[in-house]
Amino acid sequence: GGWRLPVQAELGSLIDRSSGKKRVYPTLARATPEGWYWTASLQTDGSKTAWTLYFPNGYPGTSSLPSLARVRCVRQ
Repeated sequence: GGWRLPVQAELGSLIDRSSGKKRVYPTLARATPEGWYWTASLQTDGSKTAWTLYFPNGYPGTSSLPSLARVRCVRQ
């Protein structure tokens, strides 16, 4: 299969919340540089914005399309 952008819940699943501190799982940390990452989840208000997540802590945000952000694709 090909590659695609993950939806917000998929990208958020890379965050370990079990310790009380939200951090990207240690096994993924080296492959996930700090920064904002796009999701395929668009805002539902009709604006041209999409949900983003900040790594390493998974803080959610939105960014206008187009804006600069990193991508972490998943297999279809």
